[in-house]
Amino acid sequence: MKKSFIYLIVILFSTQAFAQKGGTAAYSILDVKNSARVAAMGSDFSPFGASDINLAISNPSLINTSINNQVSLNYINLFSANGGLVSYARDFQKIGTFAASVEFMSYGNFQAYDEYEQEQGSFSAADYLFIIGWGRKLDSSFSIGANLKPIISQYESYSALALAVDVAANYHNEKYLIDVSLLAKNIGGQITAFNNEHEALPFQLELGFSKKLKKAPFRLMVFATNLQKWDLLYDDPLETDETNIFTGEEPKKQSDFARFADNLFRHVAVGVEFSPAKPFFIQLGYNYKTFKEMSVGEGFTLTGFSYGLGLRIKQFSIAYSRGNYHSAGSPNYITLTADLNYFLKGAAKTQNTSN
Repeated sequence: MKKSFIYLIVILFSTQAFAQKGGTAAYSILDVKNSARVAAMGSDFSPFGASDINLAISNPSLINTSINNQVSLNYINLFSANGGLVSYARDFQKIGTFAASVEFMSYGNFQAYDEYEQEQGSFSAADYLFIIGWGRKLDSSFSIGANLKPIISQYESYSALALAVDVAANYHNEKYLIDVSLLAKNIGGQITAFNNEHEALPFQLELGFSKKLKKAPFRLMVFATNLQKWDLLYDDPLETDETNIFTGEEPKKQSDFARFADNLFRHVAVGVEFSPAKPFFIQLGYNYKTFKEMSVGEGFTLTGFSYGLGLRIKQFSIAYSRGNYHSAGSPNYITLTADLNYFLKGAAKTQNTSN
């Protein structure tokens, strides 16, 4: 069984390595971007609403009446893992709007072996995430929201349970077409753990800024990520301060300013959305931290870039995005969204006509 778990660990690490400093937290499903439109932005949440349930899932302060009766289906192809997410939102006038989601990530089937390397059948591994979100507008400018997220991990006969909370606030300025969101996500901890070895959840504090241009079909976005921790640099244990005794080559060192700039930009991601016509949009994002941590070699690479496009047709919308997280592979996201209000109005109209 030891061999099988080695393969499993490799897959789980690949799903989280681009989103956090390696090996510091459990439950990699919490780091998976949950929709095509979010995945294309360069960050893992949206600072603007756009009446889209898929944006509100990752930023609960965007949960409001505009997404009432929306349902969405998401497919996620993440390296060797496959997952999905289904969401539905419902407004309750007096207490606010709720959005419920169920997400899973399947890491595949593995062959099990005993200590004598005799095959003992197969087993599977998967994570399950349940999201109950609530949000409401305080006035025309400010809104708040929160997510409650139970997480279950089931690997072979081993299981673990955790509980996390997201808290968010959003400011919207209609005059200047500006949105600003502050998000604290994955606050919580493990309730039960593998072999009683409790690990931290990937807590993050993030700030997002969005500006829509008045006379051009562009929306610009800037994200400040991992604000809870300044130092995101990785110290390579293979690096040395000593001169190479064979080549006489001096060790390469970053200046203090270069290290500062490198660390600073690891906290920054940028994105742009271009909508030349109302039903159509194209997105492009860039994450410097992903580029630095996942690039291989020193040549030109698209690692760190993400892109996507979407189309809205009446009550339906479809979006696709792809993120270049590593030269070994790029995750794909597909999102289908439907506004059930259209069907409910049609059913009510038919009933009134028949009466």
